[in-house]
Amino acid sequence: MKKIHLIFAVIVIFSAICASVVSSTYAADTSNDPLVTLSYVEEVLAPRLKDELVLYIQKNYVSSQVPDDTANQDTPTDNNQPLVPKSDVYEVVHLTKGQVLYALSPTELILRSGKANAVSAFMDQGVCDMTDGGELLNDEPLVRYHYCLIPRGDDGRGIIAVSDEIYIMVRGEYEIRE
Repeated sequence: MKKIHLIFAVIVIFSAICASVVSSTYAADTSNDPLVTLSYVEEVLAPRLKDELVLYIQKNYVSSQVPDDTANQDTPTDNNQPLVPKSDVYEVVHLTKGQVLYALSPTELILRSGKANAVSAFMDQGVCDMTDGGELLNDEPLVRYHYCLIPRGDDGRGIIAVSDEIYIMVRGEYEIRE
């Protein structure tokens, strides 16, 4: 009986030694370690995030054009209407009856005065009324002071002025046509 206890004790000790050897190969501070150290964040992760953030800002918010004497002039489009650049602030836009504002990129808008309707080339897609959580399909009226979103640009969606004049706040690229 003592021999069985001795064999059992040897097996337990051998198992403990094997377990400690295996666990030491997967110990902390190796490439398999799922924990992140402060030095890793400061030396590796932070510079990567900074570089990606700078590239994102340059791509989406900084103009790639070289400034010149004509920087303040509007660039005419085929219809002799101004093409308004992308912006990170809201801009007040005035439209008269029959003028259409088409989104060229994802565009946010808020109708401040007057009456306007949604414009869409799609049967089941239009201008998102984020305040109500609904979709304004083609020719449906916008509600004043509601936050609206045109989620994709350059696909024929926008708004048309129904009353003699309207004022809207716009953030994003757009084009105004008659």
